[in-house]
Amino acid sequence: MEKGYTVDGYVFKTEAEAREARNEIEGIEYLKKRTDFKNPKNVLEVYNKILDKQLFKTPIGYAFLKEMQQILKKSEELKDAKIRDIPVAAKASKNEKKFKEKHVSFVLNDVEKKHKN
Repeated sequence: MEKGYTVDGYVFKTEAEAREARNEIEGIEYLKKRTDFKNPKNVLEVYNKILDKQLFKTPIGYAFLKEMQQILKKSEELKDAKIRDIPVAAKASKNEKKFKEKHVSFVLNDVEKKHKN
């Protein structure tokens, strides 16, 4: 069992991070109730405002932004529109090299070992 604070299937290290995630869930629910997702221009406007204000900082918020981005990219009405990429908070990208060396290599080595047997 993971140590930490679980919110919507994600485990956060601190209560503050978990609280932020719960706040994002409430914000997402509010946006879903008030946004016409059948209107791509409306979705694009909301999407851009969320990005401008950097409202989401947890995986929960990023997942919602990705859902919105996919809706926008599939829209025939917005085929010529510039759909912005989702900026990731600097905190999430720190120590990238260490992460790759420690975690990605381990996972790949483990998978390779299983396929050799």
